[in-house]
Amino acid sequence: MAKLILLVHSDADIREEVAAALRHAGYDVVTYADTLPAIAALEGGRRPDLLITRTRYPEGTPTGIPLALMARMKCPLIKVIITGGPDVAEHAEDVGEFHPHPIDVPRLVADVGRLLTDGGE
Repeated sequence: MAKLILLVHSDADIREEVAAALRHAGYDVVTYADTLPAIAALEGGRRPDLLITRTRYPEGTPTGIPLALMARMKCPLIKVIITGGPDVAEHAEDVGEFHPHPIDVPRLVADVGRLLTDGGE
């Protein structure tokens, strides 16, 4: 069974591009535009192997950091990649691996492979 990736990003173009690249690489990908439905997905049946989220979402929506922390509580073996502007990289420390915007999709796919193959960081 292919590894399951939960991709949560508010930018539809980025979400679609990254999801397509990950599916092409052989992963199952479930996408969400914001964190609230993604939190509900963590309660569902199949647990994701990896979460990709961003640091900032529209006002009134939880950011990707609490989502990542909740994912790690509910799925202790989950790997996390957090994307965002370089100014928020420090917020991702000890939560997951940080990827700056703009997202380098080939690098992101390669890092997903590394994290899911050898356990990564």
